[in-house]
Amino acid sequence: MYAQSKKLIASWFGRAWDKRDAAGEDAFEPFIYCWFSVNAWAACVTNQDRDAEIMKRLIASEGLITKFNKLHADDAEFAAVADEFAGWWPIFEVKSLRQADIRPPESGSRRDVVDYYLSQSASRFEPQCWQQHGEKRTPVPCDWPHTIAAIYRVQLRRRAG
Repeated sequence: MYAQSKKLIASWFGRAWDKRDAAGEDAFEPFIYCWFSVNAWAACVTNQDRDAEIMKRLIASEGLITKFNKLHADDAEFAAVADEFAGWWPIFEVKSLRQADIRPPESGSRRDVVDYYLSQSASRFEPQCWQQHGEKRTPVPCDWPHTIAAIYRVQLRRRAG
């Protein structure tokens, strides 16, 4: 990775980190700064520009899979945050919900929202295998491929939402 790219990525991430405690509407700014850094990093490490190709390569990266698994096993704080994020899965595609005129319920738990979206035939979400795991009564693994797919859907959700 070029020094200029590293500097740009670090700059965007630094802006996000400095505002990491933001809440409510103020949280969008650090989120987007963080996403800029993640997206730039992903484009650099995959040497791709198209989102679909970037994701395909990130998901299949043995190095990233190994690093994620090691962090999850060795760092309790990382594991807690990753597992908490996994508790919000599946992440639905806002664009398809909007196109199908599926509006979120005004109240209820995350599980209630998920059940409602599914009852309305919402089918575009990440991780894509979430429903199959539920049918088999097996948990979706909190691993690199599932996590990066969900992170990417959050980014698209924020952009579209």
